Amino acid sequence: MMKPVALHKGDRVAVVAPAGAPVKEHLLEGVRVLEEMGLEVMIGRHVFDVEEDGAEMDRKRVTDLHDAFFDPSISGIFCANGGFGSARVAPMLDYERIAKNPKVFWGTAILPIS
Repeated sequence: MMKPVALHKGDRVAVVAPAGAPVKEHLLEGVRVLEEMGLEVMIGRHVFDVEEDGAEMDRKRVTDLHDAFFDPSISGIFCANGGFGSARVAPMLDYERIAKNPKVFWGTAILPIS
């Protein structure tokens, strides 16, 4: 297992949604919490996209994940929610290239608990 450098105030992080689109208000509340922790948050381009064609949506989710892992300015990645969609995109990931770009990866939801 590779251990990435811990996150610090001022670090830039990405929020992606590999399992599907979250409720916008919930995600924005989670983003607010991350910003209060001193992190600069970038939301993936396709986080709020709704399913059109399943295969096309999976490709968009993979693009957001790859963009986050391969962007050297991103120190950590948070998933907006979990679910079956994550299993669908897993085979599409470039694991070799991801391994060369280790980052903090938080795979559970950042949504507020109600």
